[in-house]
Amino acid sequence: MTSSVITLKELFKYPYFRDFALIGGGEGLGRAVKECGILEYQFAPEMKTRYHFTAFAEGTLVLTTFMYAVDNEYLIGDALRRLNAMGVAGLVIKNVYHIHLPESVIRFANAARFPIFLVEETPDHAFSEVVRSFYEIIDLRSDSSVKEKLADELLNQDLGREELIHKTLLIYPSIGQHYRADFYLPREPVSSETWQEVVNAVWDAPRPFKTCFRYRAGLFLLHTLDATCWSEIAGNTERTIQEVQRLLPGCAVGISLIHHLPDGLPAAMEEALQAAALQRGTGFLRYDALGTYRILLRAARDYRMQEFSDEVLQPVFFYDAEENGRLIQTLFGLVECGRNLHLLSERLQQHENTLRQRMARVASLTGLDFRNIEQYEQLSLAVKIHQCIEIEDRISAHPEGKS
Repeated sequence: MTSSVITLKELFKYPYFRDFALIGGGEGLGRAVKECGILEYQFAPEMKTRYHFTAFAEGTLVLTTFMYAVDNEYLIGDALRRLNAMGVAGLVIKNVYHIHLPESVIRFANAARFPIFLVEETPDHAFSEVVRSFYEIIDLRSDSSVKEKLADELLNQDLGREELIHKTLLIYPSIGQHYRADFYLPREPVSSETWQEVVNAVWDAPRPFKTCFRYRAGLFLLHTLDATCWSEIAGNTERTIQEVQRLLPGCAVGISLIHHLPDGLPAAMEEALQAAALQRGTGFLRYDALGTYRILLRAARDYRMQEFSDEVLQPVFFYDAEENGRLIQTLFGLVECGRNLHLLSERLQQHENTLRQRMARVASLTGLDFRNIEQYEQLSLAVKIHQCIEIEDRISAHPEGKS
């Protein structure tokens, strides 16, 4: 799944490029960038008879110090006209020689909508570093495995705050003051073509800024929230959300809480993952609707929690191995129905007396009777811990045949 085109506006939101100062041609920030190249002496007058120069490709972001124009600043204007005629995306000037940029250069950039940036001379901004950083960002956008690796590091590694924020900004450079994470978990296989349609829909989205990337069996969609869209995103009626829902109709969708700091992105992603895994059918499930699962999901891996769940449920699992899972289905269903036997009867299309008989067998195996509130709480807790462990396994499992 690839998306190798990036606009200047998007590129200069990434952390590495944020210090580059736009000095002209701001209306051209929508130009697409495909490559990065360096202008050295190619346009110097004395090189015309000595050097055959192949034009920069359309969409190239050109880097230069204008060393050859130190004694003739008007060569800069000539360079801009030639670069613009080639379809170059924009120009980055590292003005280490303190060349005066004629006002005519800025006027031309504005008139031609040809973006020009200035960057300070630092080791971090050596041209080799600029080029490396550019192609690293292109890889982030074009190769879903790069973002998936970053997401794994955010979710599973104990990172210092500075490194955490750095990786967050690589994944989501346009993160705003308020944001949320959604995780789309398909119930059926999704073709590579459909995944690409989803990515294109998100890249083409208007403000507020979004990003998306494949993760394990599903897809993260990250939203920046602002006053113009808060209610639409909160109600899942915003245009991009509806388009993704149209393309991925058979998904369970987990929605995180709203977060407000860059270092909260791992928590937002984890909340969305857990809500999606808990959603039994399709459609949206908010993390704030998970009730006690919000606590249990954080603690289910504690060996004492697992021991408690196993102690209660193992006798039922062993017995049910020869009973086609009827007891487990009934017990787990009863917990999901909040101990409402009538609702469970309707859901399973089974007579209530049949369900009572099964729960009586559960009581004989576990010593816990669902009609007793305290004993039902133990049954319910054991079931929920077991489900939380299954959810963690489901989240961490790599799907086979991932496209």
